[in-house]
Amino acid sequence: MARPTRRVARRMNSGSAARMTQLASKAVGLHSDLFPYATGDWCLPVLHTEARLRLSPEYLAATSAHYNQGRAPPEGICEQVEQQALKNHGIPPTPEWIEAYRFAA
Repeated sequence: MARPTRRVARRMNSGSAARMTQLASKAVGLHSDLFPYATGDWCLPVLHTEARLRLSPEYLAATSAHYNQGRAPPEGICEQVEQQALKNHGIPPTPEWIEAYRFAA
């Protein structure tokens, strides 16, 4: 393998690669004190419900038809399960709540 040029080597040692691999502030948790982005106990029951819904015969039949053909199931099937799990816990399945749930999970 060829040695990198001076310019490339300078960039590699400048620390910019380290900055690029650092987590975003949202992922680090700097916003985790803001509900609904607070991670913790509120999403665990929803996760359990979602898992139970994904093990239901209806969901397995809907997704297995796609997997048997070598394809991933449509996003809508998975999103319906997330929305139903949120509804079961009295959380409106708005785009904001779905994003918060995905972040917290």
